[in-house]
Amino acid sequence: MNTEDYQAIVDLTAEAFNSSSLPVRMRNIRGGGYASNYFITLPLWLREQVEIYQIYYCVHEICHHIAGQHEGHSSIFKNTENSALALWGITIKRAKVYPRVLYLNGEKKYTRL
Repeated sequence: MNTEDYQAIVDLTAEAFNSSSLPVRMRNIRGGGYASNYFITLPLWLREQVEIYQIYYCVHEICHHIAGQHEGHSSIFKNTENSALALWGITIKRAKVYPRVLYLNGEKKYTRL
């Protein structure tokens, strides 16, 4: 997937929640991506991950914007993320916040090592 694909995922997810979207930018950063008030920044290493994880990651970041930046990883955020992932046919089994397992239409597609 490329930046345009990531932007489409972010835009469609935001639209489903009647929310504004944010421009996606890719950066060579070691850690994770983040959503600010102006951008969603995704790490270049994301492109090396399986497709379901790439989709999850984009949805996760736009959900910070949709749920409200001040929500962090609260229950409001997680409920928003669950609903947004469902739009893509994805369900999540979390290890606290981040995925332990991702399912696509009920089939296990990603397991965190």
